[in-house]
Amino acid sequence: WIVLGYIIVDIKDVVTKAPYTTKPGKEDRIIAERIKDLTSLKVRQGLPDVVIGLDDTLQQAVEKCVNLDSQGAVVVDKYNNPVRTFILRDVFLLSEEEIARTHVRDIWLEQVVTIGRDTGISDMIKLFKEYRVPILCIIDEQGKFSGTVREREVLMALGSGDTGKLTGKQKALQ
Repeated sequence: WIVLGYIIVDIKDVVTKAPYTTKPGKEDRIIAERIKDLTSLKVRQGLPDVVIGLDDTLQQAVEKCVNLDSQGAVVVDKYNNPVRTFILRDVFLLSEEEIARTHVRDIWLEQVVTIGRDTGISDMIKLFKEYRVPILCIIDEQGKFSGTVREREVLMALGSGDTGKLTGKQKALQ
């Protein structure tokens, strides 16, 4: 029984042990320090905003997404309020005629996912994963459209060494 007791204790230790119990190394601390201050404003690279209106045709929306190499766009109303998210793949099965005559407001649009200018990078990553949209909408204090962040920009910011510098586009948003 004593031997069985030791075996049970050993099994319990193996089962309940966290998979990563080592202390973070120097590299881990450097990475954590570098990304902790990354906000939506700092993540924004030189990529242009991808925004379309409810009254735009699907053809205009597709052209904008293709020209800006984006999988989606933020949809705004005439008052510049973000209302939905357009996903490019949602129009793949439509005919050219349907794309030419149908307006953005007439198709299924995804929920718009909004963030503030100071939203952290870890929160943005969680939102991309949770809502499965390729683009997030930055809003100002009044809830108006202020810009976009694409998944690609987050990846670029994580891989870049210049995360603290603001581009001209970023300065304009401040």
